[in-house]
Amino acid sequence: MQKGCLDGARVFLCPEGVGGKRRALFAAAVARLGGRLAPHPRGATHLVLEEPPGPDGPHPDGPDTFVVSNRWLSECIKQEQKVDEREFQFASRPSKRAAPQTMPSDAAEAKVSRPDSVDEEAAQEDSAPNSVVIRELKRLATAYRNSGDQWRNFAYTKAISAIECHKKPIRSYEEALALPGLGEKMASKVWELLQTGQLKKTEELCQTEEARVLALFNKVWGVGPTTAQNWFALGFRTLQDLHNKASLSRQQSIGLRYFEEINTKIPREEVEAVTETIRVAATKLEPDVWLETCGSFRRGKQLCGDIDVVISLPIESKGFLQRLLALLKDCNFIIEDLSGSSDRSHKFLGICQPAAGIHRRLDLFVVPWKERACALVHYTGSGHFNRSLRRLAIKKNMVLSEHSLVAADGSLVPTDSENDVFNALGVQFRAPIDREHALEVVENIS
Repeated sequence: MQKGCLDGARVFLCPEGVGGKRRALFAAAVARLGGRLAPHPRGATHLVLEEPPGPDGPHPDGPDTFVVSNRWLSECIKQEQKVDEREFQFASRPSKRAAPQTMPSDAAEAKVSRPDSVDEEAAQEDSAPNSVVIRELKRLATAYRNSGDQWRNFAYTKAISAIECHKKPIRSYEEALALPGLGEKMASKVWELLQTGQLKKTEELCQTEEARVLALFNKVWGVGPTTAQNWFALGFRTLQDLHNKASLSRQQSIGLRYFEEINTKIPREEVEAVTETIRVAATKLEPDVWLETCGSFRRGKQLCGDIDVVISLPIESKGFLQRLLALLKDCNFIIEDLSGSSDRSHKFLGICQPAAGIHRRLDLFVVPWKERACALVHYTGSGHFNRSLRRLAIKKNMVLSEHSLVAADGSLVPTDSENDVFNALGVQFRAPIDREHALEVVENIS
């Protein structure tokens, strides 16, 4: 590396969007190249940011200050010399007096109130031994999912799961290659990240206009990769474009209307309050009702994307879900129905408005009593874990679903509890908090 190529440079590394470990890599590189870290934007010669600065973001102290993407610093590291800032320069920041939006902001993340638990969870992610690698691979996995490339999305998420389970820093290409689910190409990407703090593939795939627009459109409830790509091909670029020009389904219109709120993570305390509201209403109808909040909440996450509640009754009560929904709608708790629930439906997908006032995504599943255990396993997740259980069942000539565990002769395996499901598959019981990753990643199952 050419020492001294950043002599005289005072570099401010904006912490927004950059994890602690990745920032430490950049800071060390600045020092090795002869530059100095600026503790504040004032007096800095270079402001290095992950994203273009917003109205309240850091801004240059004068006309000679460069406001550049952190790709500029990565290129300096890769090329071992100072590269031209102009190729990586952000435009001037927008004025705070810009006209107000009539639609939700087109920012990738919602701007509704940010609970303290968001910062706590981000800090936990940054403290993971391989957080830089995990964060960048997640960006790629999301980009592939948004473009409809499910195979590559699956390959990246599988690799991410293995790296998350590796509880020590990866020190070499060979160490990465030895992890389950990582081939030579993936191990090379991991090693590139560890050496430079950046991945060329991420920049190629995630920094294009198409990638940014697809990421935005895929966050609208009811929109998948194909629809998002069609909208991009039609020239739509913002949420306002969708509102003004796109032909939207009823569900997509609702998803667009509540875009920012339902894309805001839900703290555990709020999930608990929503569950209690549903429990009170359900017990008014059927005192013996059983219900469990599943999904990421049951897996112990501090923040949840939506609220999944599984409900069951010892004795079947026809029309129970419809009566429960009517009760919750009468008190203005349930606001929108996204699933078009019929009188015979046992599933509700919709939007509720808790006392906190923010609209939240809510899913209710009413299952037969005898299916309760398999449903609990399924709706708890994670997706990785469920797929690994189903693969294991197939190897044992069984079939596992959210409804039942079926033996090779077609008979139902008795499953009165989650323990029964695990025992029948010959695998040790895993508490919900330990179901984030596939069985193959953490246990010797071939």
